[in-house]
Amino acid sequence: GLKVCVNEMKGRHLVVTRPCKSGELLLKQKPYASSLSEGQERCDYCMKPSVAGELQRCSKCKQARYCSREHQRQAWQVGGHAKECKALYAMHPRVPPPTVGF
Repeated sequence: GLKVCVNEMKGRHLVVTRPCKSGELLLKQKPYASSLSEGQERCDYCMKPSVAGELQRCSKCKQARYCSREHQRQAWQVGGHAKECKALYAMHPRVPPPTVGF
């Protein structure tokens, strides 16, 4: 077991929830990177491209878009949108373009 945690000092991080041996593999994951293009809307959580504008905007910042309520919830809880949303809301109406992330 691993658990995702968030705190002010460390930010978002993983915590081992059971004893482990030195050198034991705890997590294996392919590298992740994304790049956004102007005019191409995608879910801010899974990066799924929008089809006919079905993405729903965050009701507070109006900038983040999601393909489902579950992805919106996950982005808020573990994806860092809670802090990003606060920053975007504070910048209104001078919000940076979608290609700028926090």
